[in-house]
Amino acid sequence: MPRSARISVISSLPLLMPARGRESQHFGTLQNRKARSGSFIAALRSALPLLALCFVMLGGFSLRMQAQTTYIEGTAKGPSTTATCNATSLNDSFLLTSAAGTASTRTVNVSASSLYGIGFFTNTGVPGLTSWIDGAYSLALDNTTTNANIKVSDICIARVSATGASLTSLCHTGAINTALSTAAVRTFTCQVTAALATSNTDRLLAIVVLQNIATSRQSVTLRSNGANDKVTFTAAVPHINSLTPASGSASTSVTISGTAFGVATGTVLFNGTTATVSSWNDTSIVATVPAAASTGSVVVTAGGVASNGVTFTVVLPPSVSTVAPLSGSAGTAVTLSGSNFGAARGTGSVTFNGAAAGITSWSDTSIVATVPALTASGNIVVTAGNGSASNGVSFTVPAPSISNISPDSA
Repeated sequence: MPRSARISVISSLPLLMPARGRESQHFGTLQNRKARSGSFIAALRSALPLLALCFVMLGGFSLRMQAQTTYIEGTAKGPSTTATCNATSLNDSFLLTSAAGTASTRTVNVSASSLYGIGFFTNTGVPGLTSWIDGAYSLALDNTTTNANIKVSDICIARVSATGASLTSLCHTGAINTALSTAAVRTFTCQVTAALATSNTDRLLAIVVLQNIATSRQSVTLRSNGANDKVTFTAAVPHINSLTPASGSASTSVTISGTAFGVATGTVLFNGTTATVSSWNDTSIVATVPAAASTGSVVVTAGGVASNGVTFTVVLPPSVSTVAPLSGSAGTAVTLSGSNFGAARGTGSVTFNGAAAGITSWSDTSIVATVPALTASGNIVVTAGNGSASNGVSFTVPAPSISNISPDSA
């Protein structure tokens, strides 16, 4: 799934806030960042030589972009829902929009010693994805009047159905206890740490819960639909922690462990060569070293965003170039010349048509082996200590022949 799609899914996700009363809150809308100005580009171009020098001095680095999406907390009413935040249901709900409009305000009245929940929904069919990625959500609450008796208690992010039915609670930040004692835009964060398979009809819901600590009814005025009234999602960048094993030949199965891979299969590159993936989840991938791979970085790309690179050493298989002699009977000493046999034999072996041969000497480019008894004509194959096998070279074992029978009669 394209990274942009995954991001819009998550970004659509409004933050769930424990709501035990009704209140309206605004969430951010998705806004693409504007293109950089010509003056900035000119300055950047002039700085490129210095950046290149830094790159060389640091030995190179991998750029890891964190994609962001933003939704605006709108004024249109949202659907009813069974979703709650920290056991608090919604008192009011609104829709998230894609762009800021004319800012407006609304007064929220919270009953004595009670909680008030406000939800923000994405529109029908948004984000329209079949998997949501992990990342950080930030929710802005913009109060234009002050009331020290009203506090922000909780925020939550959830997945709901097209009709608003609660499906999955994704994230909860509780015990916030921030009093709205000054007029300000306050931002609260919530971290989603696991990717989720979804239906493309599922919607995102963000909830904020307000708490009235006074024994009388209290009110506060909140602003919505402005540029500051937003929910922002920063997608987690895929990160590789380890490779197991860290070296191997072509066709070796490698387990890649890390974070934020998502649940939708992306791509794995071994030094730029695409690998076949046999399993994929948010924290683990199993891929096969491709035939054309060479030593270099393994990089995971999830939803269009590339991970850090971790070095994998490709071990070249042994190669037999000549065999001398090319035929012989049991006990014949045979010299095999080639490459990548390994400096030391270790667990390496030589077989004649599948039968193990005795070894009298072993180096990285030459092996002397003895034709085993009871073998037949077929390929000689070298298996190096790392388990990789060479090409096969035909070797002829003469068929046994009878030259004389004595006595010739009984």
